[in-house]
Amino acid sequence: MSFEETLVYYCAPTLTGLKSASMVSFSVKTEADEKVLKSTLSSYKSCFKCKGILFMELARQREHVLILFYRPKILKILFNSPQVREMLQQYDYPSTEELKKLLIHLKQRIAHCQSFPHEIGLFLGYPPKDVLSFIEHHGQDYLCCGYWKVYHNEDSARKLFASYAKCTKHVWKIIKSGGSIESVLCPAS
Repeated sequence: MSFEETLVYYCAPTLTGLKSASMVSFSVKTEADEKVLKSTLSSYKSCFKCKGILFMELARQREHVLILFYRPKILKILFNSPQVREMLQQYDYPSTEELKKLLIHLKQRIAHCQSFPHEIGLFLGYPPKDVLSFIEHHGQDYLCCGYWKVYHNEDSARKLFASYAKCTKHVWKIIKSGGSIESVLCPAS
């Protein structure tokens, strides 16, 4: 898949503002792949920023780089929840409203944890109750599974999954018919 196709497949709900963040793993098997990825990300940076989207490298493993695409305004609202703050403090996140410090701590947790830090679901906009239940139940005994494993409010989760899928399908059609991510995010006025 091309960069744009990969981005749409994994991030359309974030790109269009329905979701707080999405992660994408990009293949970087050679120095040339690395240069292309950096160049491509750089070329989108201003368009992303104009629409309130930032990105950050979270991790590197062998031939892949994990990048978080996120909407700071949405994340700040989510992180104002006392339940989210309490959960993050359990994993030694700084008690700050400064998003950058929280993201840096997440990156450090990914680098140093034996397993993937499950609180990342909070950054991805998953309901805090579902994130907590996932941790408590070790990923078992869920009601349904879509963008995350659902333990509470199955009906509303299924509706949200459907809206994410509809969004992805819509943006995918635009890309496949010759449009670009830029045309989706920053249409000509």
